[in-house]
Amino acid sequence: MYNVLFVVLFVCVAYSFKQPFPYLEKPYIIAHRGSRVLAPEATIMAFETALSLGAHVLEFDVRITSDNVLVVFHDELLDRTTDASGSVRSRSYDQLQLMDAAHKFTPINNPGLFPHRGSGIKIPSLSQVLQHFWGAKPSTITSDRKAVNFNIEIKDKDPLAVTKLIEEFEKYRTSDWVKAGFKVDNHILVCSKYGSVMDELGKKSTIPTCASETDCMKILIPSLILTSYPVLTPIHHMFSREEPRFCAYSIPSRFSKLDFSNIDFMRTMRSQTDRNDLQIHYWVVNDSEGIQNLIEIGADAIITDRTDVAVKVFKRMNVYKEVQLEDWARSMKGIADKVRSDQLTYGDDVQDLVSIHLCNSPVCYVIENFQLLLVGVIVMSFVCFYQLCYCCYYPIGNTINKIKKD
Repeated sequence: MYNVLFVVLFVCVAYSFKQPFPYLEKPYIIAHRGSRVLAPEATIMAFETALSLGAHVLEFDVRITSDNVLVVFHDELLDRTTDASGSVRSRSYDQLQLMDAAHKFTPINNPGLFPHRGSGIKIPSLSQVLQHFWGAKPSTITSDRKAVNFNIEIKDKDPLAVTKLIEEFEKYRTSDWVKAGFKVDNHILVCSKYGSVMDELGKKSTIPTCASETDCMKILIPSLILTSYPVLTPIHHMFSREEPRFCAYSIPSRFSKLDFSNIDFMRTMRSQTDRNDLQIHYWVVNDSEGIQNLIEIGADAIITDRTDVAVKVFKRMNVYKEVQLEDWARSMKGIADKVRSDQLTYGDDVQDLVSIHLCNSPVCYVIENFQLLLVGVIVMSFVCFYQLCYCCYYPIGNTINKIKKD
């Protein structure tokens, strides 16, 4: 009886610590919004382009529409990339289909030109993307190993977005797909900056997840402090050890004056948990030097707008593994072919699309100013301690004085 319970417990624990994308050898390349500077971001065209260049994983964001359809779109507003304005949430899916998803796209090597404007590129739904790359029927899957991988971020805090996401994936858990050998959890990693969203997903599904913003904060700030003051490490480990519920951290390579892409920080960060299978993914790195540095310090994945640059660096360092895809997926033609010749003319090092990549998240500002905040906390602690002592001593002193007088 006890043996059976032990086996069940072991299986549950092992499953909860499941690795994302088990068929991929680390490090691997994650195409940010489908290598968004090479094709209109977060579109079928961008995803096909990224796969044709050699990306191992397609990264994109999902938002929910007014009629509760999950669509692939990054911004809260439509203005930056389309010919429309307003929020995604205020429009129905049918209304979004009237918009040009490539209207504002201009190649980085030819700014000012809009080569795909008016060519019929639409905002896809999550359902369309999954069907396009996994196939409409189980018969399209001949090997679970060859299915396309997705890293998906839920942008909405609404629990309904979690429910709709799970519903989409449940379509691929039916008996026909299982009989075909397809295991959906092997090909998805879901992220959100909201801890409540990740908790909701964890309760309802076995889908592998990334750390939320709060979870990242719990490990980034101590790692920065311990990297600067390693003498505090034994004390920190004595009182705090992270036991993550997720399987990967997704962190920036740098933010303002803070550099997260050095070997000391990497070692310190990994030492914060007893789990040696936890992956660290860096975003968004587009220059060859930065990509090479991250590979050298042991990053598990590189999230990049420049799949073409990343593949070159990976091959130069002999760490690139060819992407295995189904024959029908590998031979995908269509609109991706239109940009292939242009890709050859792009420069090798275009790192800083800073205006677009700057993180406005509160966690980044807290991390950037953590030393100032640390000093503030220490000062406030002393002030509070002084006030506490004063408040406690004053009544006691008065009592003692009265006793002496009596």
